[in-house]
Amino acid sequence: RHMQSTGLAPAFFATLALLNLAAAPIDDAMRSVVQVETNGGLGTGFVVGTGDTIATNFHVVENAKEVSCVLPNGARVAVAGFLYAEPKFDLVLLRTTKSTDLKPLPLSSAPREVGAEVFALGSPQGLQGSASKGIISANRRWSDLKPLLSDGLTAFGYAMDGQWIQTDAAINSGNSGG
Repeated sequence: RHMQSTGLAPAFFATLALLNLAAAPIDDAMRSVVQVETNGGLGTGFVVGTGDTIATNFHVVENAKEVSCVLPNGARVAVAGFLYAEPKFDLVLLRTTKSTDLKPLPLSSAPREVGAEVFALGSPQGLQGSASKGIISANRRWSDLKPLLSDGLTAFGYAMDGQWIQTDAAINSGNSGG
């Protein structure tokens, strides 16, 4: 049996944006980042809203029969289901079975300028608590990218329209969702 939706929270996705690093230095931000483990692999998530709500990428949990989150202190918390899933945008909110007691990350809707410092936080290759640093190389619209990319990239089934942020920060397998 696959994970089931437990409710809706569409307004959250309208406000999901970039981590506000001025409000959350990297050490503090890492305390809100979790490793998302499934029967088919792993990814990264972060606490939003209350301590029992984790945001991650939909593809991390898409076909999972079991999902759990490993907290920064190594404790494991089971996931009860999806609070909200938007496969078209590769986003999902997970509801854990109990509060993680972790603080949510402060998010910002302010656009970031080209050259701004960015960080990829997560569990690349299962190495929990990793951070890589880069810059925003460009802000692009899908319509600008489409002629440059192979048709294979549209096969994921995700909405390719909208704003894309290009970065040189190292993002590896297991960083998805962070």
